[in-house]
Amino acid sequence: MTLKIRKRTVFFFIGIVVLVFYILQKMNIDGVSVMSSNAESYILPGTMTRDFSLFDTIRLLNYRFELIFNDYPWVVKTSLVVIVGSIITTIVTLIQIYRTYSRMNRVAREQQRFSDKYYGRLHTLVTSEHEFTAPEIQELFEFPEDYRANTLKEAELWFSLYMRLHEELGENVYRNHDNMLRASEMIGLVDYGQRVMLTGTVSQQNRILQIARLTRLPVSEGALSRLLNHQNRNLRRSARLLYMMVNTNNPYNFMSDNTQLTVWERMELHALLRLQKRERRSMPAFLSFIKSANNPSYESFLIRESAFWDEEKNGDAILKYLSSPHLSVRMAVIDAMAIRNYGLGIRPLQELYSQASVVEKHKILQALFYIHEGRMEDFFVTAYRTADAYRIKIVALDCLHQYSHSGRELFDTLREAATEQESILFKHVLSNSKFAPQEYQISSYY
Repeated sequence: MTLKIRKRTVFFFIGIVVLVFYILQKMNIDGVSVMSSNAESYILPGTMTRDFSLFDTIRLLNYRFELIFNDYPWVVKTSLVVIVGSIITTIVTLIQIYRTYSRMNRVAREQQRFSDKYYGRLHTLVTSEHEFTAPEIQELFEFPEDYRANTLKEAELWFSLYMRLHEELGENVYRNHDNMLRASEMIGLVDYGQRVMLTGTVSQQNRILQIARLTRLPVSEGALSRLLNHQNRNLRRSARLLYMMVNTNNPYNFMSDNTQLTVWERMELHALLRLQKRERRSMPAFLSFIKSANNPSYESFLIRESAFWDEEKNGDAILKYLSSPHLSVRMAVIDAMAIRNYGLGIRPLQELYSQASVVEKHKILQALFYIHEGRMEDFFVTAYRTADAYRIKIVALDCLHQYSHSGRELFDTLREAATEQESILFKHVLSNSKFAPQEYQISSYY
């Protein structure tokens, strides 16, 4: 393994050494400088000459310390060491803070100059209906003929502009993405990204994979293939997500991996599938992946994604997972029925309700309300009367009150017959009814 020593590190170390000698030189004990020569002679005891070399200086310093500090108690010696160490640490920390602050200011100024120069032009390129040619793009940006983004710093600057556009335009940023791809080719982002994937560090590769995924750079599968099974988990995940975008033969091959997904990885995969759906690309065979999944958390995630993106009516196949022993899977099925407004799921959900837990009952009532098929008023009344938790009573009453006109009539009938303690629940529901019904909330059980 080759040891890489940066010049900046060497100079920093030399500066620290000089700082230590400077502080010691300024220290005076009993009127004598710590860095002064021997009080009696320039020659150390037991020696005849001095050559003033580094080792000779160290021996002299050691002798001076022994001579000066020998008669002091250990408390004083320790205090001096702590004081000197604290002074040096404080100075080094302040220097580091100043360097970091200066670097951040410098980067901010560079980003501002870069934004002032190119943001308006990039905005024109992305939002225009005109298909720009390569010469037109070069004329728009006033690029030199040999301009290329050759560092991660330049790639990051272009990426920051694109993300600013994404925040401003939302989905419209993809309206004329072909222009963006041609510009990326001219700027050299594609070539640079592929070069980093082959030779960059892990952190650089992780960053360029994120840039490529969000800007949809058309990187080659060859450059990407060596990262698909990388030992670094984050890098491997990022590479596989990008692989789903660039591969057209078997893009979802790695979705059969049952590794536990973090919340962030679920969000990334959900966003990627949304992009695939919008571009009318083929979607995963969710039922096949659900069937082969042996991880309840991953299985529940796939069930919800199937409800979001699968065009085929897979409701019957999904319903069988209501008998799963895992709560997270059953909650995912309930969510799927609500997301797809699957009317045939009403009866199975009603059958599950009587033996469900409190959290399941809560979601079942909400799902039946959002499916909104058939006459569910009597079911909500029964759920209110049989509920053993006020939380379920409130949800049942809320669903009943907002379900239909006949539901509000039943709600008024129940309120008239309610006890003083139960009337509080009705007041709570009526106070919430002043607001518009909320969207269906996906369960947080994974």
